Amino acid sequence: MAITFSLAFLVLLKLLSPQRYVKTACKISLRDDLPVKEPLYLKRFNGSLEFVLPLEDKTIPQKDRGVLELAKNEELILACPGKNNELMSPPYDVVESHCVDGKRLDVEVGGVGNKTLRIEQLECANSVRAVLRPNFSQTCAKTGTEMEIGFEVETEYLPLINVCHDVDAADTIYVEHDIVSTIRGAKMLQNRPSFQEGPYPLYDGVNTRKVYTQEYQRQLFDDLLGKGEGKHVIRGLYYLAKGHLAPHADFLYGTWKWATYFYVNAAPQWQIINGGNWKGLEDYLKRLAAETGEDLHIITGSWGVLKLRSRITGTYVDVYLQPEEGHRKIRVPAGFFKIIQSKVSHKAIVAICSNNPFEKVPLFSLCKNIAKENHWPTAETRWKSYKRGFIYFCNVEQFVARVKEYLPKVKYSGILQGLEK
Repeated sequence: MAITFSLAFLVLLKLLSPQRYVKTACKISLRDDLPVKEPLYLKRFNGSLEFVLPLEDKTIPQKDRGVLELAKNEELILACPGKNNELMSPPYDVVESHCVDGKRLDVEVGGVGNKTLRIEQLECANSVRAVLRPNFSQTCAKTGTEMEIGFEVETEYLPLINVCHDVDAADTIYVEHDIVSTIRGAKMLQNRPSFQEGPYPLYDGVNTRKVYTQEYQRQLFDDLLGKGEGKHVIRGLYYLAKGHLAPHADFLYGTWKWATYFYVNAAPQWQIINGGNWKGLEDYLKRLAAETGEDLHIITGSWGVLKLRSRITGTYVDVYLQPEEGHRKIRVPAGFFKIIQSKVSHKAIVAICSNNPFEKVPLFSLCKNIAKENHWPTAETRWKSYKRGFIYFCNVEQFVARVKEYLPKVKYSGILQGLEK
């Protein structure tokens, strides 16, 4: 399988490992103990800041895995990056703290001394927002520009999601992120932020909010398919939503979940599919990480252009949210994919999902479906409704050969197995 995986990606710090036999003094639950406007929780490792993660130990019940464990006096750095942001007490954007016991930390207060506070008291004045950083000198796929979504802390940048985005076409080709095995202990998202466009020239000339409204889409399909077709196509759950590529539920912290709300981390996906079988696939992958105890690396992207048939003329039309000839932007994909790879065994498989809820039966497949023999769900067992998204699983190498213009280079060793009996 001579395909190469080239990616300078997020290195997650394993703060505590099952081999570390240090008595735990502080236990902090991500789900129950963190404040609403939580800071970033960091640790210095070889002179650089890294995200702090819960202990990965398969012997711990899944519901208890989202817990930070610190030894007595162990350091935990708290950061509230962003303009006019800082901890409400003490009023600094970055502070060092040390474990006392339970959920209490000893916090350094400049010029005053130390103060002991509970973890929930250490809250940012404003919600921490991630930063989107395009690297216009680095290309990806055929037409993409490499970008990162992450956090700026003092002079350092901590990446979370890698993005390949075609700036001129306002079209994201793929994104990359990790699902950690402790995902069942993640903090719940209490409120959702608005999507952000990022820096100029991203989405220049596109009204991103407008194109995702149903009113706009009804007029769009009237124009594309013929008068009256918009009302037939856009109804109920049949509308084009901002389909997350790296979904917020795949991330541990609230700050990380908010980081997923950039337009470059979304593509037009029919809501009946987005909230249907595609969501079922996302949930299945979190379960896979949790039950196997293996972190997963996920490459999510889209392929092709959706073609819909006009009932009036009988012709098929390519669908873009902004369809002006010569300036077509925001491609509506024919389908979506997820390359799923274990970070332990390096085995991988690709899941493919249609983006056409109007198909009565799948028109074609890109590669041979190997779901059943590799213990992944099938249309017969799980993905029964094609209007909610037809999903099948393929050998990565076969898939790459068909849609290589939409992918990074990938290296893997063997077929990743699912959880089906």
